[in-house]
This record gives sequence, C-alpha cells and structure tokens, in this order.
Amino acid sequence: MKKTPAFLQRQEKDEGGWISIADLMSGLVVIFLLIVVSYSFEVFEAKDKAINSINSLSEAKKQIKILQNRLSSSEEKRGKIRLAFEEQKKKTERETERADSLGLLLKKERERADIFRGEAKKQIKILHDELEEEQEKKRNLGLSWDEVRAIVEEWRNTEKEIYELLYEEFEEDLLRWGAEIEPETLVIRFRSPEVLFKNNEAELEDEFKVILDDFCPRYIALLKNNFSDENDVIDEVRIEGHTSSLWKKATKTEAYIGNMGLSQQRAKNVLDYCLRLQKIEDNYEDWVTGKVTAHGLSFSRLIYGDRDKENAKKSRRVEFTVKTDLRERIQKIQDILNRFHSSYEYGALP
Repeated sequence: MKKTPAFLQRQEKDEGGWISIADLMSGLVVIFLLIVVSYSFEVFEAKDKAINSINSLSEAKKQIKILQNRLSSSEEKRGKIRLAFEEQKKKTERETERADSLGLLLKKERERADIFRGEAKKQIKILHDELEEEQEKKRNLGLSWDEVRAIVEEWRNTEKEIYELLYEEFEEDLLRWGAEIEPETLVIRFRSPEVLFKNNEAELEDEFKVILDDFCPRYIALLKNNFSDENDVIDEVRIEGHTSSLWKKATKTEAYIGNMGLSQQRAKNVLDYCLRLQKIEDNYEDWVTGKVTAHGLSFSRLIYGDRDKENAKKSRRVEFTVKTDLRERIQKIQDILNRFHSSYEYGALP
C-alpha cells in the first residue's frame, strides 16, 4: 500500500479546517523557488541575449569602424576629387576666358583678313593690269627688236655683198697692183708707196696712173650699177691719202700739218685723175660728183709693225673706202628705240 504523505495525512485529519502556517510558508517557498528558477532562466536567457547583443554591438562597432575608415578614405578621396574638380573648373574657366579672347581676336583677324583680301584683290587687279601692259610692251619690244635686227642684218648683208663683188672683180689684180681689200671696212688699199708718188710729192706716178686707168672705171661702175637707184645704199666713197710721220727736220705738229697738206693734195689729185677718165666722165660723172670725196689724213692713221713701232712704208698709202648708209640705218634704229622708250615713259633718246 502506498504511503500517504504527511501533509496529506494532516489534511485528511484536519479536513474541513484551515491550512497550517507551516504548510502555507512551505508553499510560498516553493512558489518563490519556482519564481526564482523561472527568473533565473530568464536572467540567463537575458544574459545570453545581452552577451549576444554585446557581441553583436562589438561586431557592429567594428563594422562601423571599418565603415568610418572607409568613409574617411572616401571623404579624403572626395576631397581630392573635389580639389581636382575645383582646379579643373578653374582651368576650364581660364580656358573659356582664353577661348573667348581668342574668339574676339579671331573675329578681329577675320575682319582684318576681309579688309586685306579686299585690298589684295585691288592690288592683284592693279598688278594684273600692269602685267598686261608690260606684256604688251614686251610684244612691242619684240617687234621693235625684230625691226632692229632686220635693219642690222640688212646692213651686214649689204656690206658682205659689196665685199664679195669687189673681191670677185679685183681678185686677180690685187697682187699685181700691190693692193688689198679689207672685208671689215670695205677698204681697197694701195700699199706700194714707190708706185704711187715720189717722196714728198703729190703728182701721181705713171705706174699709178696705169693702175687707176684700169681700176677706177671698173670700181665706179660696180658700185653705181649694183647699189644705186632703188637700192642706193652707198652714202659715200672716200679717197683717202695717208702719210708717215716723217717730215724733214720739224716738230711733230709741223710734220703733221705739212703731211696734212701733202696727203690732201695727193687725195685730190687721185680724184681729179679719176674724174677726167673718159669712161667715168661720159657715164658716171653725176654719180661720182655726188658720192666720191677726197680726204687727206696726214699721219693720223699710222700703221704699226712689231713692238708697236711705226711702219713708215705701209703708212704711206692711198685708200678707196665705201661708206654705206649706216648713219641712216642707225637713225632708223634710234627712231625705233625712241618709240620704245617713249612707251616706257623714259623719254626719247637724245
């Protein structure tokens, strides 16, 4: 049989009566212990939660610290970025101001360029007109020089033709006469003084008269028949008397004047003799009197030998020289040049 607890036995004894104080206290104690135990569990649970909370808080603090560090680093970076941004902003503002200034300068330069282009167009037009004028002048100059060349070429051809005709006519006689033809000057030179005149005399030697009898009619006929009328290019035929510088015992001036008279008389006598030849007097008198002249040159045109020493023998001579219308041709050239210079506003040649 089960044993009944004491407090139940007393309950049974005292059934129907009040619970004893001891039992009441025991009950209270039990309840208190239950409350304490329950509270202890709650306290421990709260402690655990508190510890967990502390741990969580500590972890949170660490995370906050990390975040603060990151934030601090980010702030530093943002500060640098902000400084860089501000610097870039200032730089951009400066560049903008510079660009504005350049824009204004560019505008001014464009305005100046427009003005310059306008002036350049005017200058180009002026230069173009001047170039056209110069080209026209060059064309005229080309024409002018063509005319000059034609005149010079014609003169050269004329003198060449005269020389060739003279040489062809007298080639076989020159050596026999003691004469020569100079192609550059169209001079026929009689250079044997012993054949021409006696020393210090102006009378023609008989041998020279024989030469002139043959030479003068042929010479005059050749020039008159080939270069007169429409083709009258001969301006003058000069008979020149030349002497050496010797003249007895005299000063140079006295010798020059004395030989001047002698040379002039010799040239005059040659002309006189030629004019009185029958063939010339009958056929060419008018032409000769209009073209042929006599000149004495004393010793102004000496001929020199070695070491620039006077060759007295060669200096004593008689020359027949053909002078073409060179002066007239030169005048034509001068007229052309005057016309050209006038077109350039330089004025005519004197």
